[in-house]
Amino acid sequence: MWIHIFVGPFFKRWRNSKTSSDTQDIQSPRNAEFLLWLFLPREDREAAIGDTNEKFEMMIERFGARRAKLWYWGEVARSAWPLVSYIGERLLKWTFLGSAFDWLRRHI
Repeated sequence: MWIHIFVGPFFKRWRNSKTSSDTQDIQSPRNAEFLLWLFLPREDREAAIGDTNEKFEMMIERFGARRAKLWYWGEVARSAWPLVSYIGERLLKWTFLGSAFDWLRRHI
């Protein structure tokens, strides 16, 4: 019982400090937002980033800031994957063609 006298006010302050206004102070990860801006086509940038930021705010309220930021980075990775795979495919293709051409040149 005596623990509640000393610890109780601390927990009450801590519990009351988590209000909805605290979730509005948390901003989306700026680096992640910039990467979205880079990867998305010009005509889709503003709408996609706005939608992602709205979902980010909902994720903060539901799951907390840490998980919301992880989710945001996941969205960036999913958006960037087509571009990364395209570049990788092109590099692999040209690397393969270049090595095949070198092989042909040496053997013919």
